[in-house]
Amino acid sequence: MKIDSRLMTARRIALGILALAAGCRELPAQDDRIVPPSIPATYKAQLSTRLCVMPAVDGAPQAVENHQAFRMASGVTMLPGHPLPWMQNYHRDDGEWTIDATGRYTPFPGVAPADTFGLDFIVEEPTGRIVGTTDEVLLQFMPGAETFSVIPGSREPSGSPRPTLARLPRENLTLVSRGGIVRVLAGNTLSSWSEQDGLTKAGLRGFWKAFDLPGLKATFFADGGGKFAIRFDDGRWAPIALAAEKHDFIKDAVYAPGSQALLLNTNRRTAIVRVSSDASALQAPDVAMRPRSDQQLVAPFLPEGGQHILRNARNPSGSALWQKLTPEGWETVPGGDFEFRLEGKWVRTHPTVLGDGRFTVHSQGDLMLYDGARFRPLPDTGVAGIGHLPDVVSLPALGNALLNTELGLFELADDLTHATRPWPFITGGLPKPILTQAKLARQAVVLALDGVFAIDATDAVERVPGGERLKADFGASFLGEIPISGDLLFKANNALHLVVTERSERWGICQDTLSGKASVQ
Repeated sequence: MKIDSRLMTARRIALGILALAAGCRELPAQDDRIVPPSIPATYKAQLSTRLCVMPAVDGAPQAVENHQAFRMASGVTMLPGHPLPWMQNYHRDDGEWTIDATGRYTPFPGVAPADTFGLDFIVEEPTGRIVGTTDEVLLQFMPGAETFSVIPGSREPSGSPRPTLARLPRENLTLVSRGGIVRVLAGNTLSSWSEQDGLTKAGLRGFWKAFDLPGLKATFFADGGGKFAIRFDDGRWAPIALAAEKHDFIKDAVYAPGSQALLLNTNRRTAIVRVSSDASALQAPDVAMRPRSDQQLVAPFLPEGGQHILRNARNPSGSALWQKLTPEGWETVPGGDFEFRLEGKWVRTHPTVLGDGRFTVHSQGDLMLYDGARFRPLPDTGVAGIGHLPDVVSLPALGNALLNTELGLFELADDLTHATRPWPFITGGLPKPILTQAKLARQAVVLALDGVFAIDATDAVERVPGGERLKADFGASFLGEIPISGDLLFKANNALHLVVTERSERWGICQDTLSGKASVQ
C-alpha cells in the first residue's frame, strides 16, 4: 500500500528516532569485572535435521536504511493465523513489509493494516477472521486467504477520524469507534451499538482502547482524551476519576482478583483502582498513581494467584520494600527488605515470571525468588557464583529455565538451584548468548558467538545448519515466531534471517540455500 510522500517524509523525521531507539542496544563500557567468554572444549554438537537457518532474500539493509538492519523491521507484529509477519520500514515508500513464503523481504501484499505508531487489529475467535484498520477503511483477513481485503461499506471520506477497534469475546462483539460513534461489526455489516448512550453519559467520546475483564464481569473503556469507565455485564456504567496526563495513553487493564483491584498501566504510570468485594462499585479515592519512569519500580502481576507485587522505591525508611496488594491494603512481603539496584547501569531490573505464582529478581548480592508468599535468596547466586549480570530465561515450551550470565550458562532445577553443564557453544562474556523459544517446534534456539544452536526438551543440543557464521552481538535480537510455520525471524550480522522449521513452506528453499541451489541477494 503506497503512502503519501508528505506523510512518509513526516514519518521518517518523527519516527526514525523511535526506530533507532527500538533497534539499538547501548554498548556497555569496558568493565574489568567481566570475564572472557568460555570456549567449548567438551563435545561437538550434531547437526539439526528439524531446523535450518537461511538469510532473508533482500534482507540486508540498503543506503536508505543507513545500512542498519534494525531500521528494516520496526514494530514487528505476528498476526494470529496469518502466515506472514507484519513490520514497518519508515525509510521506504511502502510502509508495511513482510517476509514472504519464499523468504524474501518484500512489501506486504495487497492492502495492509497501517498505523503510524503500531498495528491496530483484533481476532474474532469463532471464525479466526482478523480485522484491521487504515485511515479510511476496515480490512479483514480470512483464514486461507492470501491478502487482506476491504470490508464492503466501511470506507469513509478522506480526512475522517481514524477508526479504532475492540473485541469483547464474552459477548462475541466486535466494536468500531470513529468520531465518538461506536458501532457493531457483524460480518460485513455495521450497526448501532445499544450501549452508546451509557458510554457517552460516562463521559467518554467513543473509545481508544477497550479491555475485557472476565474476573470482574466487566469491560474497561478508555477514550483518547484521558477519560476512563467500566461497564459491568449487568449494564451499569462506572466512570473512573483519574487525572490523565497529556499524551499519556492506556496500555493495558487487568483485574487482580487476589487484590480486588484494577491495575491500569499507561505509558508513564501504574494506577491501582480498588473495586468493592461484590464488584458492584468502584471505591474512590483509593487510587495509587506511581510513575513508571522510576527505574526502581518493579510491579509484576502474577495471574496464577491474582497477586500484584510492587517494589516501592519511595519507602520513607530509605530501604527498598516489596509489597503485596491485598483486599485490606498493601502488605510487606516477608524477606522483601533487600536492596535492589546494583552498581552499574545495565543490570537487569525487571523480574522474570516463572509461573505458579513465582518470579526471580536480582538483588545487591543474590538472585531472589518470590515463591508466592515470601522472598528467599537462591543458594550460591552471589556475584562470585553467577556474576554481575544474571538473566533468568524462562522456557515454558521446554518446561525449564536457564540462567544466562557473563560467567556462563547454567541449568536451573525445579527448586531453582543452578548447575553448570557442558555446552557445545561459546557461553559467558559479553555479549551473552541470546535465547528464545521456538514454541511450535518445542525447542529453545540460541544465538551464540559461534553460531545458532537448538535445545530440545531432553536437553540435547544441536547446531542449526546455515547459522555457523552468525553471532550474537549488541545489535542482534529475535523478532518473533511466525504463526502456522513456526519460523523465527531474527537480526544478526546486520541483516535479517530466519530459523526455518521442517513444517514450514520455506523448508525446501532453506535446504536449497544450504546446498547452494538457491542464491540469496
